[in-house]
Formats: sequence, structure tokens, C-alpha cells
Amino acid sequence: MKKSTKKTHKFFTLQGVKKIVLGIVAVGIGIVIGYYGFMWFSHGFDLHFLQIDSCLDMGGVWDYAEKVCK
Repeated sequence: MKKSTKKTHKFFTLQGVKKIVLGIVAVGIGIVIGYYGFMWFSHGFDLHFLQIDSCLDMGGVWDYAEKVCK
């Protein structure tokens, strides 16, 4: 009898799929953390960086002393 020389790939096993999904999730989380980290850094480590960003996107001016959009 002749043995089959065909190899099964690790991608098609349940463990292989779990590793791929885990890798994709890890990369996605890394991208999100990197984006918000960059935004926080670019706004001078101010905890209101999301409010500052949306204020500037609307064409307003952020008053850092009063922490309001004008």
C-alpha cells in the first residue's frame, strides 16, 4: 500500500484558526491603543484630547486654561 504524502496545513485545524483569530484581534487592539496613544501624545498629554480633537475638527479653538471649545 502506498502512504499518502499529502500534508495537512495547520491553518485548517481548530487550533490554527484560533491562533489566526487571536493574532487578528491582537493587531486590532494594538492599532486602537496606538491611535489613542498618538492622539493623547499629540495633544500634550491632556486627558481631554478627544474633546480637543472634535473641537478642532469643527473649526473651533480650544481654550486650554478653561478647557472649553470656543
